[in-house]
Amino acid sequence: MTILLHLHLLLLFIVLFPLATSAQSPPEIVRGEESWRITIDDKTALTFSPNAFLTAHIEKEKVKSGFGSYTFKQNVKTRYKNPSVDSIVHVGKETKMYGQLHHKQKKVHFDLTLVRENNSKLRFACYVDHPQINRVIFRFQRRMDEQYSHVNLTGHRVPALVEEQGIGRGDQSTSFWTGIVGAAGDAFTSYAPIPFFLTTEGRAVFLENTRPSVCDFSQEGQVVLEVQHNSLKGLVWLKDDPLALLRSYTVHAGRMRSLPDWAYGTWLGVQGGAKRVRSIVDSTLASGNPVKAVWIQDWTGNRDVAVGNRLWWNWQPDTNAYPDLERFCKRMNERGVHVLGYINAFIAEGTKRAQEAIDKGYLVLNPKGEPYLLKQGGFKAYTVDLTNPDARKWYKGIIKRQMVDKGFSGWMADFGEWLPMDAQLASGISAKEYHNRFPVEWARLNREVLEEAEQSEDMVFFTRSGFSHSPKHSTLFWAGDQTVDYGRHDGMPSAVAAMLSSGMSGITLNHSDIGGYTSIKALLLNKTRDRDLFYRWAEMNAFTPVFRTHEGLHPEANFQYYNDSSAQQFFARLGRIHHRLKDFFQELTEEASQKGWPV
Repeated sequence: MTILLHLHLLLLFIVLFPLATSAQSPPEIVRGEESWRITIDDKTALTFSPNAFLTAHIEKEKVKSGFGSYTFKQNVKTRYKNPSVDSIVHVGKETKMYGQLHHKQKKVHFDLTLVRENNSKLRFACYVDHPQINRVIFRFQRRMDEQYSHVNLTGHRVPALVEEQGIGRGDQSTSFWTGIVGAAGDAFTSYAPIPFFLTTEGRAVFLENTRPSVCDFSQEGQVVLEVQHNSLKGLVWLKDDPLALLRSYTVHAGRMRSLPDWAYGTWLGVQGGAKRVRSIVDSTLASGNPVKAVWIQDWTGNRDVAVGNRLWWNWQPDTNAYPDLERFCKRMNERGVHVLGYINAFIAEGTKRAQEAIDKGYLVLNPKGEPYLLKQGGFKAYTVDLTNPDARKWYKGIIKRQMVDKGFSGWMADFGEWLPMDAQLASGISAKEYHNRFPVEWARLNREVLEEAEQSEDMVFFTRSGFSHSPKHSTLFWAGDQTVDYGRHDGMPSAVAAMLSSGMSGITLNHSDIGGYTSIKALLLNKTRDRDLFYRWAEMNAFTPVFRTHEGLHPEANFQYYNDSSAQQFFARLGRIHHRLKDFFQELTEEASQKGWPV
């Protein structure tokens, strides 16, 4: 019996020992004549040229910014290239390559660290040992027919910089006129640029840096990753299909939770005070539309400025428009209608709230050490410093008292893209380092408010800005401010592209404003929403998880469904179609929360 037991243990050891050894073996660098391969268990993660895989720059940089958009101009002072490898060592699950980069008679040392996370996940990090290096460029090879994401990004440089997406983004003639003031944007300016891509070869790559970066697919046979820093780090996953890659990636980056039960109905975006809102809700319900939420972004009050209808960012109820906000919310709830509000991380100049933030030192500072005042199009505002723990606690308290305690079931958590690159922050972190993190922390702050509320699972907030790990915190995204037209790059079709691409980047729950947002009333450019656009957009959004309207930047000039009885009936029919899909949407959103797959 004892001999037999020992024999069984010996056989078990023989079977398991190779597996244990394999699980701990570091990545291999397989050297060839023209290229080297980084492998895990004979599976190739990356292939690169040993003579050109790494470059580092010392650059003089100028950043031009305005209205949440940024333009970088770099002048390369010194370019270190032509890597030479001194040694490659293996320690545990790590492989380290040490070498030098060269510029004329100068040289700098670098190291490339490769870590085997498991049999399908590789962590890599490049570090160049020179304090003035402010751009690292890492190149690896790709097959000529290898495609990226769900569309072919070959031929493009895709920046990972959180910013306003622009107005027009290449659609003419809108972009011509908005480009004059630097507000046009382009096809790759984005509120939520997540530096993650997957390929038809069963590979996904994710950059972990938060500083501005670029994924460059424009060079033949290569992928080039650039980061404005002296180090670059990322992850590679190897799987058989795209869904498996997404599942692995979202384990790392975080997944969105399911929506509350009430979310699968019509959300009315209306404003104008309690009396007007009640009237529109009444008529919409009477038409047979299953209204489940009313979104009153003007709960703090409206202001008319040159660019259109904007809000008072003082974060207290407008008692003229909503004399008893708590009672208004209670009465809506009794009818099965949840009330949603609006918040952002700005505080309008000249308000009592702004003075309180100044006195307490809770604001982002400019290079002179003064509260940073930003032009907002008709007024100016300050930004709450989210790196300051006391400021975060203070701002969460405002949201709790003024919104949660009044009876709101959620809100739009707007913006997150406007942190200036030259700002000073309380924590001492560089604004360039924190800029892309700001929307993540903004979502985190809002999520903390929900988690600290009694009915957190029955509440939702929606964001437009984001970066790596935003899905972990945000409960819902919307695609931002599309123009009220059929423009490919910024109109209704662009909302489809935004939802598809974001879904393949871990943003599983996304939607758009029915009818778009950005309307323009100017001497040489007049663009307002018509009936046909509203109809077509509503038809499209009936088949997305969230069915929400927006009156737009110029509500009085845009077509509104509630001003026309036939439109009211048309919209009600689509609302009923959307609501009948509730079980289907719930099944998909639950799957998304478990697997990270797009809805």
